Amino acid sequence: MGLIKTYRCKKCGNQKQVKLAVEGNNTEGKPYLHDTFFCKDCSNLSIIDVVNEKMRCKKCMSKNITKDWNLKDLRCDKCGGEFELIQKGET
Repeated sequence: MGLIKTYRCKKCGNQKQVKLAVEGNNTEGKPYLHDTFFCKDCSNLSIIDVVNEKMRCKKCMSKNITKDWNLKDLRCDKCGGEFELIQKGET
């Protein structure tokens, strides 16, 4: 169980999904814990399995990532626009 939020760019409509502490078991029965991290170097959001994956940005491979970010930090990777929350739910 966990929280999923969907954001949409106000300029171009590009969407980002954010998973917050989504946990479970994969098809092989291995546990996972997906969480979303913000890269301080390239401003990308990466959904990382903190149990099974390296703690790096999936776009630039930087280790300079954090869970502590807010909506004003996030910029669209297509047009540079601001995002707005459009959907919030649980898994």
